[in-house]
Amino acid sequence: MTTLNFYINRVGKHLSAQQRGVLEKVKDELRELYGKPCIEA
Repeated sequence: MTTLNFYINRVGKHLSAQQRGVLEKVKDELRELYGKPCIEA
């Protein structure tokens, strides 16, 4: 999760909305897998 957040923060402004959406979905899936609450923005 930390590496994913780092990647999104560093490359985020160069990602398309679709790519960013996929990465955000992956974060939600990881949170669900490890029992962490999803954070709604």
